[in-house]
Amino acid sequence: FALLIGTVIIYPTIVSPKREFLPSIVPAAYDELKRFVNMVESKFNNHYMLFIPDPKLRYWAETLTWNVSSKPPKPKGNIAVIMVRLKPEAILKASRRILPPPPGPPPGIFVKMFDGKFIEAYILKVKPYGLRRP
Repeated sequence: FALLIGTVIIYPTIVSPKREFLPSIVPAAYDELKRFVNMVESKFNNHYMLFIPDPKLRYWAETLTWNVSSKPPKPKGNIAVIMVRLKPEAILKASRRILPPPPGPPPGIFVKMFDGKFIEAYILKVKPYGLRRP
């Protein structure tokens, strides 16, 4: 009897659908993310912070760089703050479900700096410290 109960509990985890074991983003999206991170590192020379709210995308970005945050960091001096997200179309294709699109960046605060097939990135538009409005 105990063997039967154990089998009923363990069986679903052993014979779950194959897609449960696949990476959370498609390999082409990971390659695009890798190219994007290399571009950012060469452009900002390690003076940047990637703000990535999506935990799946953030996980893969953390395999490429330490400069990743789940929350928007406060702008500091010469550090570029860049919001990265999966494009809504890429999420729909990967999930095969109808999901609401992820929230975009606040308008006027971020400017689009990268528009790939799977990911898009926005850089925070701020005035340098020390400058005052007239």
